Amino acid sequence: MNSKTAQASACVALLLMLVTYPLLLWGVNRSLASMKNTPILWIPDTFAGIHVFRDFVDRFDSLEVILVSWDGATVDDERLKLLTDELQARQDAESGPKSYSALTNGYSQLRDMMEPPLDLSRAAATRRLQGSMIGPDQQKSCMLAFLTEHGATRREGTINEIVDAANKVLGMDKDDLYIAGTTVDGAAIDTLSRESLEKFAIPSTIISFLLCWYCLRSLWFAIPVLLIAAYGQSLCLALVYFTGGQMNAVLIVLPTLVFVLSISAGIHLTNYFMEEIRRGQRGDAVNRAIRRAWMPSVLAAVTTAIGLLSLQVSDVEPVRQFGWLGASGVFVCFALLFIVMPGVMHRWQIKYGHLGPDASTLTSEPEHATPFWEASTRVVARFHTAIVLGSLAVLLFTTWGLQYLRTSVDVMAFLDEEVRVVQDSKWFQENIGPLVPVEVIIRFPNDSGIDVIDRVKLISEVHAELHRVDLLGGVVSVATFVPPIPRQGGMRATVGRSVLRNRIEAEKESLIDSGYLRIDDEGEHWRVGARAPGHSDIDYIEFLVTLKTHVEPLVATFQSDHGVELKTTYTGVTSAVFEVQRALLADLFNSFLTAMVLVGLVMIVACRSITTGLMAMIPNIFPTFIMFGALGWLDRAVDIGSVMTASVALGIAVDGTFHYLGSFRGELALGHSKIRAVAHSYQHCGRALLQTTLVCSLGMVIYCFSSFLPARYFTWTFILLLVIAAAGDLILLPALLLSPTARLFGRSPRASDPS
Repeated sequence: MNSKTAQASACVALLLMLVTYPLLLWGVNRSLASMKNTPILWIPDTFAGIHVFRDFVDRFDSLEVILVSWDGATVDDERLKLLTDELQARQDAESGPKSYSALTNGYSQLRDMMEPPLDLSRAAATRRLQGSMIGPDQQKSCMLAFLTEHGATRREGTINEIVDAANKVLGMDKDDLYIAGTTVDGAAIDTLSRESLEKFAIPSTIISFLLCWYCLRSLWFAIPVLLIAAYGQSLCLALVYFTGGQMNAVLIVLPTLVFVLSISAGIHLTNYFMEEIRRGQRGDAVNRAIRRAWMPSVLAAVTTAIGLLSLQVSDVEPVRQFGWLGASGVFVCFALLFIVMPGVMHRWQIKYGHLGPDASTLTSEPEHATPFWEASTRVVARFHTAIVLGSLAVLLFTTWGLQYLRTSVDVMAFLDEEVRVVQDSKWFQENIGPLVPVEVIIRFPNDSGIDVIDRVKLISEVHAELHRVDLLGGVVSVATFVPPIPRQGGMRATVGRSVLRNRIEAEKESLIDSGYLRIDDEGEHWRVGARAPGHSDIDYIEFLVTLKTHVEPLVATFQSDHGVELKTTYTGVTSAVFEVQRALLADLFNSFLTAMVLVGLVMIVACRSITTGLMAMIPNIFPTFIMFGALGWLDRAVDIGSVMTASVALGIAVDGTFHYLGSFRGELALGHSKIRAVAHSYQHCGRALLQTTLVCSLGMVIYCFSSFLPARYFTWTFILLLVIAAAGDLILLPALLLSPTARLFGRSPRASDPS
């Protein structure tokens, strides 16, 4: 491409970027406004646990619950009733969809249970509500707002409505209240993830630009690279809105990732040109640089995109979004770099064309390797066997640790300990009871003919058994709202059962309104709700076995005694979260396996040899196996932010391999020995590899200070993977090239290698 054509193409591309950028910014703002994080809604209904949970939500019209309390809120604090009545009045005045399926509080519920028809003593009523509305001290209490799907969807509006009601009737603002529940957690994650992007995106951009400027030593090249990278990161965010998607916490680090990858590609491309200039070949330097850079750059872009697109195998929607949005950004930035940068290079040559080969620092470098790279070559050459064997030993050891790897989507683990929502949740768990719902649903067939007294008796027994499960607290069911069942035998017990039967039948609508009984064409669904601690180290499989150990014998005995078949379902947020964790662990392996196979095929094609391609893959799988195997050995859970890094890091690690291996084979083709080829490849690629690692790492490191933990963990994991990948390309790969396996990568002269 001649100079005028290249410069014209660059001008047209930059003009189109400038014209379309306002539209992208508008799309970015719309995407950020759509922020919503609900892990249990990220999994399709094909997962059994999610399907059961959503069926439960549809049947009982209860998706989430918000708990509200304050210092001094006790079972004798009438203000709990005032707040509940205010919210109920506001809902009754609304003509649209309802936000609350039920509103209740410890003050009112305690008094209702002490009056007919229950007529419980205060102590008995308090015991029934302990752990759900009343704390272990039998004094502290709260209000509970059970949300409909509409109320949970407009989570921030619902929370603001509760705060506004508290301000009106109690004179309290948000800082005076303790507010907790999955809805509150989700709203906090929405806010913090959005703030994380808004707070750190600009500093990250500035750091990356300054590093790019420093590495390229030219503002002339740094500015267009920056503009292309900024365009790519904005495009990724805008596409969320333009494609009808929804922004979520997983995508927070994606724009910065695309930005630093684009900067990295720009540095590699510019270094090819600068090398031609340093060789004093100004006349055709641009075209020569583009010819040399084209193939390794294309392969690097393709493998990076493969790493991202491999995330499409995920069952978790945000992970799939991350994959195709990231790949789109990488391809667009790659195309823009090869359209814009040749024109910039031609223009640079014209501007500085009067300079001779030795007239500036850019042309003063010798063609041979610098002392640092010469020393690196000697060290690797001397210890190449130890490096290869040691690396393989570490690889095998960490690979064994992968079997212990576990994932977590504990929502509270998304937030820093200092965040107010985390503090409020801890207050509730210490002063009221556990927060994470666990549900046991027992369905009686409509035609079973079982006495309602016997049904209540079974539910009461299950209710009592759940109280005996160590992790559970706050058990609530129909048994909470009915009188004790008289023991069988004697006229008095018979009369008592008859009275109770009539009372339950008369109060059935009230029991349905309580949210713990539903009747439909499938039968009567009796719900026993409990709560588990809000932490991620619960082994759900073991927990489910424990539940069944307590519940199944009771159900089996009942079925045997009454000759009827019942259906028992275990669900709740705990089971739904387990499904997400199971999907994430599968995603980690499936996406990485997919990326490894596809990248391996590209490597084989590029090397034109199966054995060479497979051998060249060793330094590229090295980072992921080392990192995640170590996490397995350390028993550190991998969160949703870190899951994507495995496949992404594989694609990025291959970039350096292509550049280094391409240079090595080219040097061998020129007749250089293996050691000279390694030294010259260090000189050609080493600085660029270190620069791109530096830019990518330091460009994202500011996210390590985010209060939003997935962004923090993604960043640390990604940086460590980049550093290990650089070590693989600059230490392990040269060691392989200097070992007997080097014959797989190309021919060297028969003359002995110089020492």
